[in-house]
Amino acid sequence: MSKVPIYTQLVEEIQKHIHLGLLQPNEKIPSVRELAQMITVNPNTIQKAYRVLEESGYIYSIPGKGSFVSRVKSHVYDEQRQQLIDELIPIVEKANLLDIDVQDLIYEVTNKLQKEGAEINEYRNK
Repeated sequence: MSKVPIYTQLVEEIQKHIHLGLLQPNEKIPSVRELAQMITVNPNTIQKAYRVLEESGYIYSIPGKGSFVSRVKSHVYDEQRQQLIDELIPIVEKANLLDIDVQDLIYEVTNKLQKEGAEINEYRNK
């Protein structure tokens, strides 16, 4: 139901799994066909997500062997962190204009992060 393209959702989810250590460097990831069948998505969509991940250095491919998790360089993480901060600034400014208390913002963000953490722990324990 999201307005975000499926391939973008896949890219973001795989990046998240890599950053959280759920996918380790040199770990094989499902083939395009396998993942397409697992999540019932068109293989072309998976291929596009994998291409984006490879171009951004998150995965690498070995012909005949498959795709694997790269060692994510810290500069990639630093760039994404800075981009996120840059995206947050207008949100904080808008909240300020709407007279939303900073403690309310902190509470909402903390609550969301705690829920995400619980989901990640649940996934790790499976």
